[in-house]
Amino acid sequence: YYDGGRYYKGAEPCRRKREGNTEVDLTPNSSLDTCREKIGGYHPFTDVTTELSSDKEQAEFEDLMVPDCESGNCPGTKENLDTARKYYFDGVQNTYKHLSTFPDYSETDGIVLAKFKAYYGSAYTPQEYTMKALLKEATSYDNGNQDFTNFLGKVFSDFPVEGQEQSARKSSRYVTVKIQYFQKMEAALYYVKQGCLAQTNLESVSPCLTAVHEWDLARAYFTGSIDKNDEYMNFDRKIGKFPHALGDKRCSNFKTCGITQTTDNSYSAVANIKLMNLFRVGGDYVYSGNVTGVEYIIKQIESASLVPLIQATLRFSYKRCYEDKKDDKFMAEAAVFAHAILPHIHTCSPEDAGIIYRNTEIIKTTKSTELKCDYGAVQDALRRNYDCLGITCEDVGGYYDGGRYYKGAEPCRRKREGNTEVDLTPNSSLDTCREKIGGYHPFTDVTTELSSDKEQAEFEDLMVPDCESGNCPGTQENLN
Repeated sequence: YYDGGRYYKGAEPCRRKREGNTEVDLTPNSSLDTCREKIGGYHPFTDVTTELSSDKEQAEFEDLMVPDCESGNCPGTKENLDTARKYYFDGVQNTYKHLSTFPDYSETDGIVLAKFKAYYGSAYTPQEYTMKALLKEATSYDNGNQDFTNFLGKVFSDFPVEGQEQSARKSSRYVTVKIQYFQKMEAALYYVKQGCLAQTNLESVSPCLTAVHEWDLARAYFTGSIDKNDEYMNFDRKIGKFPHALGDKRCSNFKTCGITQTTDNSYSAVANIKLMNLFRVGGDYVYSGNVTGVEYIIKQIESASLVPLIQATLRFSYKRCYEDKKDDKFMAEAAVFAHAILPHIHTCSPEDAGIIYRNTEIIKTTKSTELKCDYGAVQDALRRNYDCLGITCEDVGGYYDGGRYYKGAEPCRRKREGNTEVDLTPNSSLDTCREKIGGYHPFTDVTTELSSDKEQAEFEDLMVPDCESGNCPGTQENLN
């Protein structure tokens, strides 16, 4: 209870500790201390300081590929990529040595890694895409291969290795690290199922913080240490290097920033707001040992995490098809973001996954007329699977810039069954043009019920009829 710059005496906030308000004596990074600094609004149960800084390894890797990028001059040469490859994969002058080991939990495959293996092959590792891009070679998956020898380099780009560099950069950030944080959530679930409970009143159960530590690690890998944000704001527009950053980059292109859905990415993306809250709830479920709750939250996180990846796929597919300047960068980015979502789409519809792949494949051409590119087909293939993926038209938005939506990339509206409304009763038709209720978009007409608060207001006015004047006499007769 707080007022006037202080908590009222005896009403200070409590802190979550276990049994008798003492910490569990395990290891330093597993002690339960809620005084730790928050990670994007999330309060970790355990110490994840070391792992949180893995994004600095990603930053150094990127700087090695394009060493003069801060000046605006990004020359990027084959020699730069070779240096970056040795740093990333061989640990040369790398003090972190984390990224090449991801995912580092392999006891069980989580829902995301399982889909990647089902699509790309049982031997799939996320590092192959990054490695082959740096070497300018082709991948060897069961499906969805990319041949990086098709990049034309300086003939077709701002600098010779731009396509390779973008492929390596984005695959590490948004595929490798994404699989890592999902595997950490899978590890947390595994340990909870094994009876690892941080909160229990049973004397027979030994205290265990391994599960909550794994969940904290997942949250750390989602954001990293460079991203300066809370649940709703990006302070000084500090956008980092890990998956959280993508949502806040793309929301300005799709009008999905902040709860009012604007293009201002000083506000967190709606997808990131959802993800942060889901991580918080999931952490509580892990802490209390709620297996069903953890499984449900992981599935919700999977759905929400797809939104920025789909937005990026749409944006760079559009650029690949329609930009006057065709280059390796647009082809690279369309391909790498498709790589990140194809396993999810394939689970819903192998046919639509094929459409997306064929229209985002890296091919060798200098003429736009030879470029396999049908933006409308990619967009339609994605939208047909929104329900299966657990997302909506409103989540993704439309490709937007300069006060307008790009032609043919306007946002879709959520309808049911063949994009037509279900003919039930007027208040049950599915119409997403209705006015929002406090940011919530109702599926159906609730206008009558929404006004029930006016009955409450009239009820209160009858009890103290002169309250607006500041004179609230309130008598027994008024109450009667």
